[in-house]
Amino acid sequence: MPEALAAGVAAAVALGALGAWNDAPGALATAVSPRALAPHRALLLAVSGNLAGAFLSVRVAETISRRLLSPDSLPLPAVLAALLAALAWTAAMTLLGLAVSPFHALLGGLVGAAVAEGGWSAVNTGGLRLTLAALLLYPLLGGVAGYLVMGGVALVCAGVNPHRAGRFFRRVQGLAAALYAVGHGTADAQAVMGALALALAAGGRGGWPLPGWVRGAAALAVALGTLAGGWVALRRLRRLTLSLQPVHALAAQAAAGGLLVLAGGAGLPVSTSHTLAGALLGVGAAGRVAGVGWEMVYRTAAAWIATPPGTALLAFCLHRLLGLM
Repeated sequence: MPEALAAGVAAAVALGALGAWNDAPGALATAVSPRALAPHRALLLAVSGNLAGAFLSVRVAETISRRLLSPDSLPLPAVLAALLAALAWTAAMTLLGLAVSPFHALLGGLVGAAVAEGGWSAVNTGGLRLTLAALLLYPLLGGVAGYLVMGGVALVCAGVNPHRAGRFFRRVQGLAAALYAVGHGTADAQAVMGALALALAAGGRGGWPLPGWVRGAAALAVALGTLAGGWVALRRLRRLTLSLQPVHALAAQAAAGGLLVLAGGAGLPVSTSHTLAGALLGVGAAGRVAGVGWEMVYRTAAAWIATPPGTALLAFCLHRLLGLM
């Protein structure tokens, strides 16, 4: 395998692992902070769900590698510039304790590198519009879904003894956590698959149909990133969950997990962490949860908005720099 292609493969796998590392603390805090799940059980569910979700679908990977850019528009150096830009941005956001989506970062990197390589004609504007619409709308849909799920649960449980209901929700919290973990694996692992497919195609090694090792590498990258990041005490979403009861955590993870699985099946690349953040806010609004950390919400939203243009600019500059070498 040529050195440039090996570097691209390594960067794609590292991006998946680092993105999962970034996501893990917020997802685990949602399950653990209301004392619905023990930390080790929540982490086991997250890792196993990530592995399972990675093998559900490849439609998001196909969107990334075949519908976002014009066919054969990116040579290997441009793909490498996009991946390095996405990796550097994700690392910086993780160090700052901010939620970031690996696909957000990859999207900006690919567009920036494509424009640097061949201008806007290298970008499939129809695919880009659909992708941007999904990225913008999904956190809002997460909020709506969280609100509706929480409202529905409150309606069904009206008149039920609160302590009895709380015990029930603690017992079934694992199901919601597992659903979210599967959705997370479906979304983030396919971003890695799409990046690997692009690198392989640019390196003359095909790309489609996806080789089995690509799916396996993506699944392991996300699972190991979740395992490593699960014990890191990042607080980007923890303030949103400190006052949650088991029913709130269950509603948020069920709403976000269901949306992520649907997005994976539809081939829509979305952000797992921002979908969960939206669901948490929706649950908080429906359940009148106090203590939402609005400063963290604003910081998370700022990172969400800044990531695609930031990585696009970085990839554009990296592409030009690599062209001079």
